[in-house]
Amino acid sequence: MPLAYLSHSAWDLYRRDPLAFYQQYFVGRLDRPTLKMKLGKIFQEAWSDKNYDYAGELKKEGFTGDFERVIRTALQHPQTVMLPKSKCEKKHTVSGQGLLHPILAIYDGEEKDFLVENKFGYPWTRKMAEESTQLTWYSLVRYLETGKIPRILLQSFNSKNGIPTQFWVERSRLQIDSLIREINRTVENIQAGKFYTDY
Repeated sequence: MPLAYLSHSAWDLYRRDPLAFYQQYFVGRLDRPTLKMKLGKIFQEAWSDKNYDYAGELKKEGFTGDFERVIRTALQHPQTVMLPKSKCEKKHTVSGQGLLHPILAIYDGEEKDFLVENKFGYPWTRKMAEESTQLTWYSLVRYLETGKIPRILLQSFNSKNGIPTQFWVERSRLQIDSLIREINRTVENIQAGKFYTDY
């Protein structure tokens, strides 16, 4: 394995494009971040750190003043759940439960009884939240850490107006076990050198 641990983004990249996974993690070719990725990162920094100069960062990256207004609306919206910086963006690496390789999760925010995942862009739906493998991945990591399946608060912020839509999500043990099998299948394929989609 080219990585000491497997993140959801790396796992998902292999599922979508094994050759792109090979080029990124074996060859070291990195694609430049998209504007959508940059905007999401700026929003997350602003959400987790009230002292972060998101207006200055937006300007530096070439975004219009409209995005400053949208982010300000999102952060100040009465429905938005905020957490202190000390509870945001921490790395969690786990193994066990039959996993063939350690996995990593970086929660946007975490409390004792629930996790927070923020999305900034096109509004999510309940169906998207229920089908998200990323949320199942985070549930798996938390389960391996604590022995309990967490509740996850998905906060989807509309990048046009900053208005949040929120969903509480909780995965089943069946979904978690299914993901473990999928992760192990990916690990076995990577170790076997399968980087083409015609296998």
